[in-house]
Amino acid sequence: MSATIPFSSPKPAHDAVVVLHGLFASTRSMEKVCRRLSDVGYRAINWGYPTLCSSVETTARRLQDTLHALQQDTTVRTINFLTHSMGGIIARQLIQHGSIDKIRRMVMLAPPNAGSHLTRVSLGPFRGILPAIEQIRETTDSFVNQLNDLRGVEVGVIAAARDFIVRVENTRLAEQRDHRVIPCTHFGLPKCDTAIGLSLDFLKHGGFERPQESAKPEFALSDNAIPRAA
Repeated sequence: MSATIPFSSPKPAHDAVVVLHGLFASTRSMEKVCRRLSDVGYRAINWGYPTLCSSVETTARRLQDTLHALQQDTTVRTINFLTHSMGGIIARQLIQHGSIDKIRRMVMLAPPNAGSHLTRVSLGPFRGILPAIEQIRETTDSFVNQLNDLRGVEVGVIAAARDFIVRVENTRLAEQRDHRVIPCTHFGLPKCDTAIGLSLDFLKHGGFERPQESAKPEFALSDNAIPRAA
């Protein structure tokens, strides 16, 4: 008597979004955006890291293991990023030194791509336990200003108009595809409905504006087709 092999349908493919919080924050600050990502069908990975005593390079190396697992997962079509503040710099470091070919798009909320003006304040005795702060100085030779371009990754940047941590002009990236400034604060961005909505649009369409469907009239009349009075 032959055995019956139960039918097992393949797992549906999906797009993953790695979510990274900023300095002096935790995964809790990104819970709202993760819920929204899950609601629209993304696999959201809310990845946490210690923001003290850890450099950008060290954190990026830790994140590499997660990226490799997603790369090997046959149910993952694409890998994307949604980052806040320092999380964006960690993602940039990882992308430029990694070999993950599934990475497609990244939305950066208030990223210090050209540094933060708050680093002008001396850290004094705390300099040793805040290496990441040293790395986002505004000087041209700082770590963040020496990072390479993100070739092959579509990047969208959202800045906060009332940001006292990262100036709007410092959020810009040479290779960005789109940039928006919204009335919000630095720490309010991850919870801002406008920022979340724009982020979802970019992840789906590669831009902050949804493509408009051309309206087709049911019929069109030329001048010759219009009946004229006798």
